[in-house]
Amino acid sequence: MHPYALTIPAIHRQSPALRRLRHAVHAATLGAVALGVPGLAQAQGNPALEEVVVTAQRRAERIEDVPISLSAFDQSALNNLRIESTDQLQMGTPGIVNTSTAGDGISAIYIRGVGTGYSGPGLEGSVAVYLDDVYLQTQTSSYQATLDVAQVQVLKGPQGTLWGRNATGGAILIETRDPTLEEVEGYVKGGYGNLDWMRGEAVVNVPMGDTFALRLVGFYEERDGYVENIAVPNFEDSGVGAGETYAWRAKALWQPNEDLRLVGKLSHDRRNGNGAIHSLRYNGDGSPTGLGFYKTTQSPNREGGGGDDTESSMASLRLDWTFGDWTLTNTLAYRETRAYGCTDNDGVVDELLYFCTVSSKSPNPGGADGKEDNTLTDELRLTSNFDGPFNIVAGLFYEENEARFVGRIGGAFFGDLLPTFDNRDDLTAYSAYFDASWDITENLKLSGGLRYTYEDKDHSVVNDDDALALFGGTIPRRNNDSADFDNVSPRVVLSWSPGQTNFYASYAQGFKSGGFNSPSFTVDPVLDPEEIDAYEIGAKYRSEDGRLSLSGAAYFYDWTDMQVAFITGGGSGILQQNAAGAENYGAEFNVDWAPLDALVLRAGYAYSHARFTEFPQAAVYNLIDGALTATAEDLEDRQVPFAPDDTFTASATWFYGFGGWEGDATAAMRYSSSYDFTAGAGGELRASAQDDLTLVNLTANLRSPSGAYEFGLFVDNAGDEEYIQLVSTGNTGVYMTPAAPRTYGATVRFNF
Repeated sequence: MHPYALTIPAIHRQSPALRRLRHAVHAATLGAVALGVPGLAQAQGNPALEEVVVTAQRRAERIEDVPISLSAFDQSALNNLRIESTDQLQMGTPGIVNTSTAGDGISAIYIRGVGTGYSGPGLEGSVAVYLDDVYLQTQTSSYQATLDVAQVQVLKGPQGTLWGRNATGGAILIETRDPTLEEVEGYVKGGYGNLDWMRGEAVVNVPMGDTFALRLVGFYEERDGYVENIAVPNFEDSGVGAGETYAWRAKALWQPNEDLRLVGKLSHDRRNGNGAIHSLRYNGDGSPTGLGFYKTTQSPNREGGGGDDTESSMASLRLDWTFGDWTLTNTLAYRETRAYGCTDNDGVVDELLYFCTVSSKSPNPGGADGKEDNTLTDELRLTSNFDGPFNIVAGLFYEENEARFVGRIGGAFFGDLLPTFDNRDDLTAYSAYFDASWDITENLKLSGGLRYTYEDKDHSVVNDDDALALFGGTIPRRNNDSADFDNVSPRVVLSWSPGQTNFYASYAQGFKSGGFNSPSFTVDPVLDPEEIDAYEIGAKYRSEDGRLSLSGAAYFYDWTDMQVAFITGGGSGILQQNAAGAENYGAEFNVDWAPLDALVLRAGYAYSHARFTEFPQAAVYNLIDGALTATAEDLEDRQVPFAPDDTFTASATWFYGFGGWEGDATAAMRYSSSYDFTAGAGGELRASAQDDLTLVNLTANLRSPSGAYEFGLFVDNAGDEEYIQLVSTGNTGVYMTPAAPRTYGATVRFNF
């Protein structure tokens, strides 16, 4: 899909001629982009769909010219589709499934069935997330609020050459707005809705002379829960999503001339959750509990006490220097993440089993600081801007990560014992990459590149006396291991562009690093790296009048040593195991059409056939002697998790005006066929699965003639569908986290 408005990327990323052209367009459209109007073409009565420029190949290009299946969203598109954070991107493009785990602020995005539900400190996700050109190492606090963004790009398929390791599924590229030198501008916005939802946000851009500017962004949001704890009648509503979130971001721009830019950023976000909600659906003997969808009987001690509290802080500095036909970019960043809290892992009011991070900020205090990651990254990149047929991108990447996870389990299962572990994981990684493109003829282009990656991982475990007692002295107090991995990830693309259509064929390899399961009381065997060889053909078309844009792709993945999540014994945690292999083939099609000057229609369909080819020892829970018991099952030919066969998205946006007022209204929907949450849907009950699902979001906005005031209405999940955010099967039963019911609200915004 090519969403709603022209995206003007940073001027320094383009060739000199294109940079001058974009600079003029940027100056003309600055006010429209800053105020978030639905798009310059529509506002001026031009029926054409607006051009979208992306950086999927590390340089600014029209989306139709990029031989990658991808979607791009500017702020207006995100607002109209009700995408307020990256975990909601599935509403805007087919082939994506997202699940938010019950804690750590984790947004687990699956693209074409490739993703990671949860990776502890010794492992990483399968979809790389980049925030302002900075790779986010950990899945903790990985979902990002889409506030004051220039663009969000979703790249489908392995992106190992240009975007590095851990991009076997694809990449999410988030670019927030930089400060501008033109004028003071910004807005304040507030909203209120059901479940006592309240939100306030503010943005201000302040030029300070001709070469320096600041941009400050902040928001606060809170909401009540929607799950009733019937075991404690007077207890307040529980809640997935209940609690409060706040964040701020400060960016500074220094641009002494057109060829040199430095952008520094400081940011912080904090999420105070009300606890992870586990609604027990089946008992440990496999019998259904009969609980209502938004009911739970879990212990209230695990709510409101840091059940999913997370915070992260980041500092970064980006340098872009254009000299002649070259642009040199360096992005240096440091990020800290913390997670605190507890989860009830049995779903009943009597505490049989719970798990907590150990921290003074959680219900089980201790000297550790919960789950913590400290990450330093630096990337140096050189990009050519030649007018001739040959161009290159080359770069070096370095990363250090120190992670620690101190956890404790407790409950009636363990008597007076509170077994505690201390896991530490250190990572050093570096890579070098080179990618080149050659215009063989005016219409025929050959592109290709390589990335070499090396990384070293150290993992250690320390157990306390209670842990040793629990395991009867069969585990050591201290243990450690290390492993190193290297990889060469190639890509080759041939594209042919006769007229308005771009045809392409590509081969690419994705590499997800191996590593260690964590947290754990033991040092488990090293997981092998996951690799995907991907073959894709596709085409993109944009009509001469700009009213119609089409894109389609077909692909085949050969997937080896796939890393698959499973629930540990007792349901106390999530670990990974290697499946021998899987294959995935499918096709996608997207259409954007402006049949009328005031109407834009968009639709996308994705078919995916993702199946295990070998998985003889998949971890599942089957009924043995009347109880759910950890065992193994052969899942050959079974659908891989989070890989529905069919997904479909569609939206219609109507632009209207009267008496000088302008507005827009959008109806957006998403359909997904059924899919599993874990391999084999958890085992014999096949309960860890989502049925077919259709979601509808509605928005309407109205702007005053001066543009100073905006009024909005929204409805999320308009059909009030009951669907699952997370579900797990363990030997205590099957517990589920319900997603939000219908929510609605109104907003008011003042622009200046």
